[in-house]
Amino acid sequence: HGRIVSEEIAVPESIRLGKSNALNGSKARNKALRTLAAATGLSRLFFEGNAWDKQRMAEQERLDMQSLSMELSRHRTTTSSHEWQTATHAEHVRPMLQVSGEAIASALDAGLKCASSIAESMPILKGYEQIIKLSALLWLENLTLALVEGLANASGFGVGGRDFHEPACAPPGSAQEAKNVAALSRLLSLGGTKEAGLLGSAWVIIFRILSGLEHLKKDLSPEEPRSPASFEMKWLPKRRTSSSDARSKANGSKPVAKKQSSTKTIMRQSQGPLTIREEPGMGLVIWAETSGANVIEKIFTNSIELDGESILTFLRALCAISQEELEPTDGSPAKLYLLQRLVECAYFNSSRIRLVWQRLWTVVSQHLVSAACCSDTYVAMFAVDALRQLADKLLCREELAGFASQGEAIRPLGSVIRCSDAVAVRELAIACVAHVVDSHADRIVGGWWAVIDALSVAASDASPEVLAHAIDVMKPVFEALYSDVEGKAHHECIEQCTLAAISAVANQSPGEDTAPATAALELFQTLCQNLHDAKDDVRLDSRKWIALLSPVAAVAKSDPRQDVSDTAANVFFFALTTYGDCFDGAMWKAVHAQLIVPTMTIVDEADEAEEGKVAADIMAQVTPAVAKVIKSSGMMHPDDTQPSPSGKMTTATTTTATTTSSSRKPSSTI
Repeated sequence: HGRIVSEEIAVPESIRLGKSNALNGSKARNKALRTLAAATGLSRLFFEGNAWDKQRMAEQERLDMQSLSMELSRHRTTTSSHEWQTATHAEHVRPMLQVSGEAIASALDAGLKCASSIAESMPILKGYEQIIKLSALLWLENLTLALVEGLANASGFGVGGRDFHEPACAPPGSAQEAKNVAALSRLLSLGGTKEAGLLGSAWVIIFRILSGLEHLKKDLSPEEPRSPASFEMKWLPKRRTSSSDARSKANGSKPVAKKQSSTKTIMRQSQGPLTIREEPGMGLVIWAETSGANVIEKIFTNSIELDGESILTFLRALCAISQEELEPTDGSPAKLYLLQRLVECAYFNSSRIRLVWQRLWTVVSQHLVSAACCSDTYVAMFAVDALRQLADKLLCREELAGFASQGEAIRPLGSVIRCSDAVAVRELAIACVAHVVDSHADRIVGGWWAVIDALSVAASDASPEVLAHAIDVMKPVFEALYSDVEGKAHHECIEQCTLAAISAVANQSPGEDTAPATAALELFQTLCQNLHDAKDDVRLDSRKWIALLSPVAAVAKSDPRQDVSDTAANVFFFALTTYGDCFDGAMWKAVHAQLIVPTMTIVDEADEAEEGKVAADIMAQVTPAVAKVIKSSGMMHPDDTQPSPSGKMTTATTTTATTTSSSRKPSSTI
């Protein structure tokens, strides 16, 4: 708690210095009042109390003020009916806007529609901008949303309930197009102001307009590569289907040939020339690619200036509209624009304090996992690669060394392996897990459980390709997990590692191909070696050895695949003979009683001629192990136990080898 308070919570200096609390608090309040004064145009503000800066009972307050206004209007004289009232107190502004906000919005909308030129529109657009900022400062969210929607309608997007991807664009070069561009510029510039953090749900409208603007650019210009250079992935499939052609295919009709029109080439600031067709909407695209490019970019780069609650609202709105792009209702292909922007914003804000970032990562990772499960392979693989990049960024943070939340950076990759339907996507997720372990093995610390969980899910996958890939990744992961001999905490994952390996052995997806199962069994040798090389308090723990070898013994006894059971027997007794030097008498008794006795059976004489060599090879490993068990446990003298010439083991003690029935060939049992 002390570490989090000192390192994670940004506490103003005024709170730490008790004597200056009142002075600094008054300075902060005066600063807020000066901001409000600048927005309202008043020279001075006198503020007492904080009732107006909360949304409590706002609706009741508005209704009371409306009732009072109607009562006063009935007693007003004709000479005073046209007088303007000026607010002289901060507490007057909010109720005045609550009463008159709808009328002001209607007046601005009507005035903008009647404006015949851009010169007449500019004062009205400036009024829109000021009233939106003021309503946001006063936490009038419904009024802010209505005003932003009105300004969006003025830009041509969302007019009359139209889809934001199909704006009501004016003809190129017309006065209406100039008004649309000016309204769009005013609206998007709000995202880069200091009041941007107060826009609330109005972000949804802004992001829908950005999505529609990108869609409009794709329609008017030749299709460009779908991913920017910073996120280029060469293995992604290419797709050159236009949105109109896709909609035609979805409707069962033939693609409509577009009418040939003249084109215009514009020079962009950093991406080179762009050729667009001279059709309705051209002015909006030209503004977005030239003078408006910095305005749009500022919306996302300035997200690092938002406070904890505001950035959470910002990213939630961005995820919501990105989901609409990934699941279009018109049959068009999924779009990546806002998904790319989401990854960029998450990257920009990854340096926030952990208490804030944990909430942001919950929102971002859930959306990226959902995108990774998209039916479009291109989008899905882009989302997986974005998860890898963000995991790299998070694990590079120095502060993570003092916490046990590194698994949160890796867990989304395991969710992708569990939920995605595409084999290629699941394979890419496994490769990303391997990359994270290879690059940040010394920083994962408490995140190993997430790595092993992801591999366990992959080991149970129904696809043979995914299974084979998971087994290939497990060995280097197990070696990295136990590379630090002094790290005792790593050896507490031995049960999870055993579960992951035995899941691969039990997976029946390859059919008759037993190579994956035998390869998975060989992983137990790596685990045994790592456990044997651990510190004494770990390697002498009989519970860990029994937990590690019990699944192998069970496979050797009951697995119906002969090659698999033989390999399990070899691995089991090789482990006992090679690493049994660390067993004491009590541990050998436990291994003998719980593992060896339930596993062993006598080789049937009927199959000795056919399978004699296999039996002899197995018994060559059985005999030293059992002899060591008997010698260590004191059950009999070691010279009394010898292999018979036929390859069977004979012993004077009936508890060492028991004859059991088996459904498969007796020659492969022990």
